[in-house]
Amino acid sequence: MKRVLALPTLFIIVTIVALLAPLSLSQASNTFLDLEALIFTDGSTFLQGEASSDPGLSVPYVNDSFSGVTSKLTSKTEERWQFTARTQEVYDELNARFVLPKGARLVTGSIKSNSLPVVQIQGESLVVVISDTQKSLFVTFVYELPIDEQPQQEFPIFIIYLAAIVVAVAIVFFILRSRKKKISEKKSRSGKKVPVRKKVRENKEQKAKSSGSNLDEFKKKFNAVKQTLNDRETKILESLIELDGQAKQNQLQKFTAIPKAAFSRHIASLEAKSLISKKSLGRVNLIQVKVE
Repeated sequence: MKRVLALPTLFIIVTIVALLAPLSLSQASNTFLDLEALIFTDGSTFLQGEASSDPGLSVPYVNDSFSGVTSKLTSKTEERWQFTARTQEVYDELNARFVLPKGARLVTGSIKSNSLPVVQIQGESLVVVISDTQKSLFVTFVYELPIDEQPQQEFPIFIIYLAAIVVAVAIVFFILRSRKKKISEKKSRSGKKVPVRKKVRENKEQKAKSSGSNLDEFKKKFNAVKQTLNDRETKILESLIELDGQAKQNQLQKFTAIPKAAFSRHIASLEAKSLISKKSLGRVNLIQVKVE
């Protein structure tokens, strides 16, 4: 009689253990993905977030975190851009935000996803938000940029570099010519010499006056075109004014806290608009406000 009663009891215990085992296993191996994506006007995307394993989104992944810029998530057909992001792994917790470029418009009916996407407004940008459980990441949508934000591919970047080289050569030529002229003037003088310290002091005072005058003129020019600039271009010029009109490029990038890839694009844009000039100083560049 005791043996007959023990068998059902053993069966119940085995059943409870079998039911609880998958639950404890799933708790121990919880997978997650938290993603923040910022899409730029040229199609490149800055990705940052955390994941239980490498999501394979073409950016560096170290110690459960990933961050970087990639151009592999977008493609362009005529005037429309398509963005697609996907992962193979199914996540217990999935949270992702995709911030479109300022003023971009989603093409109606173009959003497709494994989960239910939500479109929000953040300032002048649209944001596609996905939050789900037990799903892999898959989202794709088509968007259009406003006319004034279309990347100007017809103006190759090498032309900017060529212009910078020509300007640098012209500056060197002008400096050498000025030095030669000064030497000639010294030789033609009657032997009367100006004390070196006095001359250096006068040169410094003259440069300071000239710099202050140029900065005032640039402020007027900046106020006149400010409405045509985006937020980051405005921030770069305001920072240059605060730094007395010039700064090394790496120092200016840290001062503005703009990502390096985006910062280089904005510098090239401002240089093309004749608002700044870039001068090579060995391994670094000197960025200066441009009045003329």
